[in-house]
Amino acid sequence: MKKYNFIIFAVVFFFYPYFALAQSSDAGSSVITDAGVQETSAFQVIPNPPDVQLPQPLTGERDVGDAISPMHIGQHAPFTGMLFSIHATATFLTNIRNAQQQCQIEIDHQVATHHAQDQLLLDNSQIDLHASQSREVAVREETTKLNTALTAEVTRLERIAAAPHTLEIALWTAGGTIFGTGLTALLFWLFY
Repeated sequence: MKKYNFIIFAVVFFFYPYFALAQSSDAGSSVITDAGVQETSAFQVIPNPPDVQLPQPLTGERDVGDAISPMHIGQHAPFTGMLFSIHATATFLTNIRNAQQQCQIEIDHQVATHHAQDQLLLDNSQIDLHASQSREVAVREETTKLNTALTAEVTRLERIAAAPHTLEIALWTAGGTIFGTGLTALLFWLFY
């Protein structure tokens, strides 16, 4: 029964405004559709009629709720409503199924698109992370090498500064003695 409720709801509120009886009494009137195809039908496609009136129950008629009743030619209608041919009903049901399938296709497409975009974003983030980690490792290794070289240089310079410079001291002493003796001799020779 729930399935029929949905079908009645869809037919009445979604499809009825688009398929109304032709205004003319000529049941075989020609209709040119949006695609330019001429159709001969008792139904005319109406784009969006603003003043569609749904049939109202007659006075004293009991409310049958959501109901579907098959009809045959010459039979009196058991309740007030709309009569659809088998072809129109099949068209409505096909349109409903097609709309459901199109919705599912669109949902699947959107989900797949978002999944692909998310996967691309994730892959790019992982590549950026890997590149950053590689740069960090390279910088750390270079810093370690530089620190090792600077430590070795500082150690070498400290050894040089701390070691006694006997040769240097001896040379400065000898040079100072020779210069002092030479200057004294020169001054003595000039003044005496």
